[in-house]
Amino acid sequence: MPGLLIKVAILLRALLCSAIRRLWGKAPPAIISAVARAFLALLALRPRIELPADVSAFLAKHDFRVRFVEHELIKDHMACYNVAFEGVRLRPRAAVKLGIPDGEVWLSEVLRPYAPYVLFHEVTEMLYRARGFPGLMGHQLAEEEELLRWHADTGWLEMNERMGRPHLAVLARCLRALKRVKIP
Repeated sequence: MPGLLIKVAILLRALLCSAIRRLWGKAPPAIISAVARAFLALLALRPRIELPADVSAFLAKHDFRVRFVEHELIKDHMACYNVAFEGVRLRPRAAVKLGIPDGEVWLSEVLRPYAPYVLFHEVTEMLYRARGFPGLMGHQLAEEEELLRWHADTGWLEMNERMGRPHLAVLARCLRALKRVKIP
């Protein structure tokens, strides 16, 4: 079970991401950059878990089926899952609302070009949630793993721009600018 300090740091980072999204296009870049640097400083307080090198192999090993569905059906969530992993049922409320069958991961058809990134996020979220990090915390940790893995990947940056996640692009830019800072 995650410790209190780790949980507080995760929630603070989620609030900082929300602040970046709300400030985007409204505040001076220096303010947004300062918020991003505060976020990056808090990344040292995060749990470390082993992530699969090959997400497709992980999904196949656990017999999780990936299904691309009509965008209108899942547009409010973009991706979701209903799986059992390590003895834990991982079924967000959205999965219940959408009627996602057991063992399936659903992605909007518009995410097909970005499937490797989105599936990495979903699998990472599953792993964190299976280890006791609920909803928002699991999602936040998955976004952070994306950021650390792909902050210089043009395809990932394009996806975030197109999907309305400017906070990740800002954080990626700051992370690249802080080359001397090593985030464990």
